[in-house]
Amino acid sequence: MSTLNLTMQEGILAMESRTILEVEMTETDLHIAERLRKLLPPLTPEEQQQLKENIESDGRVRDPILYWHDGKRNVVIDGMHRWDIVKGTPIPFRTEQMHFANYEEAEVWILNHQLGRRNLLNPTAIRKIRGELYNRLKASHGGDRKSEKSKCQFETLIGDAATEVAEKTGVSRSTIIRDGDRVKTLENLTKSARNVAENSSDKDVKSLAKLSASDQYAVARAVRVGQACTIPDAIKLISAKAGKDKPGDSSIPKDPFKTQRSKTVKTAQALVRAFDDLDDLMSSRDHKATISACQDLMVKARNWPR
Repeated sequence: MSTLNLTMQEGILAMESRTILEVEMTETDLHIAERLRKLLPPLTPEEQQQLKENIESDGRVRDPILYWHDGKRNVVIDGMHRWDIVKGTPIPFRTEQMHFANYEEAEVWILNHQLGRRNLLNPTAIRKIRGELYNRLKASHGGDRKSEKSKCQFETLIGDAATEVAEKTGVSRSTIIRDGDRVKTLENLTKSARNVAENSSDKDVKSLAKLSASDQYAVARAVRVGQACTIPDAIKLISAKAGKDKPGDSSIPKDPFKTQRSKTVKTAQALVRAFDDLDDLMSSRDHKATISACQDLMVKARNWPR
């Protein structure tokens, strides 16, 4: 049997093949693969801080960090957040080795394992994990999907994958298929748009996906800096701005005061974008306060008395 056809049950049984290591590992011994990290929803800053405090209070990592040797290095399979916290520190931790044939097999196991913890996850996180698992099980069946026969076979396999995940998670097949579509749509968004769309409705995610990359970036920025509270509001905002940016009648004399005030507002807006871009490259605790200060400048500029 092809390893790509690993079922969810086989993924769970892979847990039985892990081997406990008694040796201590150093920071250079474990690595986090981004393709595995992206499978799971990130912790909120509050959740990350709580985990850090728990580990420091216990003086050790209670649960072992599971890893797999991918042929080149030891890749963390379970315990990525724990590893982020303890690496480079003297905090003791245990490791257990697991065995997989390839990354696809490891991904299925990770998603199954996380679904077993769904009582600890929020609804958005559960939808992401269900969709990721469904898409991987569906893709593992392969098929060229060109002929009518192969198309029918593929549609049957899709149904099988959806039924399999639905039965495991206690929801309908149609829910699983929607979850898979949502995951694929989010993957096709720009990084900044994906970050603000994670907790949005399916309708908002699809609306965002119809925009160009530059417009997605503008919408994400508007939401992040508080210019708009929702994705639909941000889309309306950039659409209105696009209309205002069209060239007008240059023969109409301009008011020097209004022109300068407008320039000052745009300068403050440019500061918001600059600090937002800076935080996108390197996060800072001062981000919100700085953006708020720049927004205050915009308000002052707009309301500057004659």
